[in-house]
Amino acid sequence: MLALVGVIAGDLAAVALGRFVENQLYSVPPLDIVSFAATAGVMILTAFIASLVPALRALRVDPISALRGE
Repeated sequence: MLALVGVIAGDLAAVALGRFVENQLYSVPPLDIVSFAATAGVMILTAFIASLVPALRALRVDPISALRGE
C-alpha cells in the first residue's frame, strides 16, 4: 500500500515538474503515458517482490516455536 501511495505521489510530481525539464528530454514528450506506466509497473513489481521474500520466509516458521523463543 505504501508503494502504491509513493508511485502515485511520484507520478503527480513528475507531471507537475515535466514542464521544467522539457528541454532536456529528447524524443520523449513530458507527459508520456507509456513511460509513466512502465515506471510505475516496475516500482510496484519491485515492492511486491521485496515484500514477498520476507513473507514467504515467515510462513516457514512454526508459530509455537517462535513464541517459545521469546
